Amino acid sequence: MIVIALVLINTASTGFNNNASAFYQDKGIDAIQAAFLISLMSGVNFVVAPLYGVLMDKIGYIKATTIYGLIVAGIFFASTMLYGFVGGVIIAALMSFKTFNSMMGAITLPKLFGRKEAASLVGFTSAAQSVGAMIGAPIAGFIFDATGTYNTFMITGGVLTLLTVVLVIIGAGDKAVASIKTKQESLNKEAV
Repeated sequence: MIVIALVLINTASTGFNNNASAFYQDKGIDAIQAAFLISLMSGVNFVVAPLYGVLMDKIGYIKATTIYGLIVAGIFFASTMLYGFVGGVIIAALMSFKTFNSMMGAITLPKLFGRKEAASLVGFTSAAQSVGAMIGAPIAGFIFDATGTYNTFMITGGVLTLLTVVLVIIGAGDKAVASIKTKQESLNKEAV
């Protein structure tokens, strides 16, 4: 579920990032201001990325991912109603919270499987991120071509982000951890 979640959030993230300039211009913002907003998102990301790590340590990875995911889903949905430069600033600032997509797998898997076993699984999370990155931008472009607006993709991005949160809650929750530990203990007994 974590691997699928990474595909979904990276599809949403890349769909936005790779079309950000056109998206902002669709909101009535000129190309220079759009470039500034793209830089602003990266600047805010500089603050919110380490904050995600702090939150994971303080309240746990499920709660931290849920908070960040809900902020990102909310701005994906709200972006359909925001226009002009001020709207663009709000979108850029809150969209920076999608930074959790790059850390989620590497942080979640060791907590689920332990460091030793997770090391062999982290590569799958990178592959999942790459799949999302491959399909995100074209999907956003196809949706724009079909509808004439990026708003439909932004709603899609919000839905994908909500699904990501649900998959993390299910895939990394207490039941999942208990199930993994039971299976590991069973495999250890069989190996002896």
